[in-house]
Amino acid sequence: MLKYLLVFADVHHDFRIPELQSVSELHGLPLTFPESLEDQDPRRPYMVVGLEQEEHALVLARRCILVKSVYEFYGQGSTYEEVHTGTRANETKWARYVPDTSFRFIVTAHNHKIPQSRQKAVVESFAYMGLLGKINMKHPQILFGCFEEYTTRNGVIRSKHEGDGHFRQVYFGRLLEEGSARQLIGKFDVKKRAYYGNTSMEAEISLLMANQTLNYGRILGGAGKVDI
Repeated sequence: MLKYLLVFADVHHDFRIPELQSVSELHGLPLTFPESLEDQDPRRPYMVVGLEQEEHALVLARRCILVKSVYEFYGQGSTYEEVHTGTRANETKWARYVPDTSFRFIVTAHNHKIPQSRQKAVVESFAYMGLLGKINMKHPQILFGCFEEYTTRNGVIRSKHEGDGHFRQVYFGRLLEEGSARQLIGKFDVKKRAYYGNTSMEAEISLLMANQTLNYGRILGGAGKVDI
């Protein structure tokens, strides 16, 4: 199995895994989840899953409402040293981009704002990759993403960059595709509808139900229906 990093939309946490299971079953895509229960926690913003081929990862990006983006996975860890070790071990995945591919890095976090100075330091820490292509901030051929995960501190007042660097986990990979299914939320917004049915509901929930009902209907021979 090849590994891919999923970046989730920060909504409807309990629907994340059921939607992945439903869409993968509907399209006949073998899918594996992390071994540890901690890494399977649907409340966490990032998850590394196993798929047989890149095309399968693209299906998830295009069909799953709760997937913001999908990355080819290079490394993760509780420290950047661990991330760099994993990235070096996966050199065969990114070595072909070294000679002449334009690129861009993004360094971002969940539940935290990373100072610009440290974002720059993080990017420079990947200098060992030896990328020779041009840096292109607007239209790069490839985009590398570094994601720091911080624990939620609801109700706690803190300064803008307090706790910077004390992340729970950090992930690194190459963007394959932004999630396109989420665009349907705006298209089917209740406020834009010309007709309201008795069972009409909020667009995002109805689309999530549709994804799961489609697979349920396939199993029952087409009996599953949902009104969006």
